[in-house]
Amino acid sequence: TGAGFILERSGNEWVSTDALTPPTVLFGDHIGVSASVEEGWAAFGASDDDTNGSSSGAVHIYKQSGLGNWVFHSTMYSPNPHASARFGNALEISRSDLGLTMVVGSLFEQEGTTNSVGAGHIFVLDELNDQWNSTQRLLPEFLTTSALYGKDVSIDHNTIAVGAPSLRDSDVGPSVWTGGVQSRPIIRPVRSPNHHPSRTKPMGFPQWLGQRHRAFGRDCFLGHKPCRWRPLRLRKQQS
Repeated sequence: TGAGFILERSGNEWVSTDALTPPTVLFGDHIGVSASVEEGWAAFGASDDDTNGSSSGAVHIYKQSGLGNWVFHSTMYSPNPHASARFGNALEISRSDLGLTMVVGSLFEQEGTTNSVGAGHIFVLDELNDQWNSTQRLLPEFLTTSALYGKDVSIDHNTIAVGAPSLRDSDVGPSVWTGGVQSRPIIRPVRSPNHHPSRTKPMGFPQWLGQRHRAFGRDCFLGHKPCRWRPLRLRKQQS
């Protein structure tokens, strides 16, 4: 089933809440596979939730109502739900210029007839109505089967990084999204300084670029090594 925990600092110690389990959680949902907390909101991924098909995935949201007290708020599902998508495998919350923003990975999501491309989904909090709304779906520029786009995600203010550790050839690495959600910028992936297109490794090998990363300011830590990403050329999606 799984569970989520919040730890809050009291004096010099971090004090944990009791296990947080939403009312709809079932055996095998694996709640807590991902977790993020920001400004009194907490989110926990349950990538094997079966509500919209086997392992379609879900994100369970809690809201703080006092020190050590977190109340279940709602459950979010993918705007493009289907079996085995594993929505919620990765997530993070941060405040952007649009408001409190959550990015959620869905690493086996299908796009058209291409299987397991993966996707990222952006949700923005409507603070007046206390509601999280889906605002944009993120996809890699090149749709590749089993790319695992969304294996890991990170957001820092107005920059989002999305890992795709199984993209091959010249497309290896994460993409970076910047700016508003009215038009989707298409961005060429960042590649490792040591990238060799001819090298292949088993899918999910832990040293693949994009397996784990974090965006922070103008630095993006990719895979197992930190590297500096250079300015990227943006191209807006054609309307």
